[in-house]
Formats: sequence, structure tokens, C-alpha cells
Amino acid sequence: MVGVEYPKVHDVGKVLKAERRRFPPSFSDRIERLADVSKELAENRAAAMYGVEAQGKGASEIFGKEEAEASLAEAKEVLERAQALRGELAGPSGG
Repeated sequence: MVGVEYPKVHDVGKVLKAERRRFPPSFSDRIERLADVSKELAENRAAAMYGVEAQGKGASEIFGKEEAEASLAEAKEVLERAQALRGELAGPSGG
């Protein structure tokens, strides 16, 4: 959509920051926030999926309902921004 090869990593924040100029202001103005969310979610990904084997703890022992709700809200925020960007780049015809 903007000519950036998508990174093959879970934390895309560095790429967003490096390629900020390729995005319209409505998106690039939020890149710092999106990069922060990307970093936080990526850092917690493995533990959320698999737990921490070395400590013998499952994901539900590491993360509580509050953390899950906060992560979900952040993921929804990113999805909304991405959908808005897609709509903006597609233009009025939607194509």
C-alpha cells in the first residue's frame, strides 16, 4: 500500500518509525504510539502463548484479566488505525 516490505518480525515499530514519511499524516502522527504498542505486545507474545517454562508458569499465572483486557484494547486500537489507513489509501472508490 505504501511501498514498504513488511517485516518478518512481531515488533514492527522500528520499521514504522523508519518509514514514517511514506504514510499520510493521519497515520504518521500516531506512529510513536503504534510503535510502543507493537513493542509491548511483541515482548509479551511468547509468555502469553506459552508461559515461562523456566519458571514453571503458564500464561494464566503470568498475566491476569487486567493485562489481557489492556492488550486487547491496544490491539483493537492498532487494528482501527490500520483499517483507517487502508480506507484512506484506497480512496473514495474503495479499491
